[in-house]
Amino acid sequence: MTMFWLFAPIVSKLAVRPSPSQSELDAPIDTRVGRVQLVPGYFYKVSGVNQYFDFDTATGWITVRSTVDRERCNGSVDLLLVATPPSIVHVVVIVLDVNDHAPEFPVPFQNVSLVESSAIGTRIPLLPATDPDAGRNGTVVEYGIENTVDEFGLIYDDAGLLYLEVRLPLDRESKQLVTMNISAKDGGIPARTGYTTVYVEILDVNDNAPTFSSRELEAKWNGLAATPIATLNATDADHGRNGEIIYSIPGAEREHFRIEGSQVFAQVRDKLRPLVWSQFCATTKC
Repeated sequence: MTMFWLFAPIVSKLAVRPSPSQSELDAPIDTRVGRVQLVPGYFYKVSGVNQYFDFDTATGWITVRSTVDRERCNGSVDLLLVATPPSIVHVVVIVLDVNDHAPEFPVPFQNVSLVESSAIGTRIPLLPATDPDAGRNGTVVEYGIENTVDEFGLIYDDAGLLYLEVRLPLDRESKQLVTMNISAKDGGIPARTGYTTVYVEILDVNDNAPTFSSRELEAKWNGLAATPIATLNATDADHGRNGEIIYSIPGAEREHFRIEGSQVFAQVRDKLRPLVWSQFCATTKC
């Protein structure tokens, strides 16, 4: 004859808050976290593997054996005590959260770009920070720019999205790269803060016209067609193709002069008049 003994498990729930001693992350080793009321005449042992807590079979005290991290144990630790005569005690140790994690951005650096003609109010999404703690300890409540930056501000909405917002007109010719140290603060007491660095590249638009170094040029010519009579010099503050300069001669003056690169040559035809006035233009590629 085979007999089966069925016993309803006795469940006991205990709570432990990792208290800061030498380390504010962990409850000290041998800290008493709770006591199981033992039944006289019963013998108890822990079933299975348990790395966090010790159970004193004589007194019923549960003590901390090793580092207790709420985020690793998902907020609780189960202990299964098997007794003789047959019975089971299921102990749930609830690990209460402390603010032992700072908000963390997914990357230490973020690179974004926008054109210098971007309107005030333009928003660019940034990667927000997350915090594995629970409740207010794990809630990012504030973002900030740690260094002085006038051109941009931060917007953090109720959906948890983080944006960089243009606050002032941008000018690539005066500032090509804006570096910002962004902080994220959680709601714990005391609060913890995480950081990331954002690099904003200001892209060029063709918003500057070329300017000549001099409005007038005085040229002397020896009568040889291969000899340049003047060199044009204009500059453009824009970048790349927007700042590349092409010289040209407008209108009928092409009959008297030609341009190769930035050098001006006299055209030898019948006879060049002793004094010829000409206008030169500088334009940029687009």
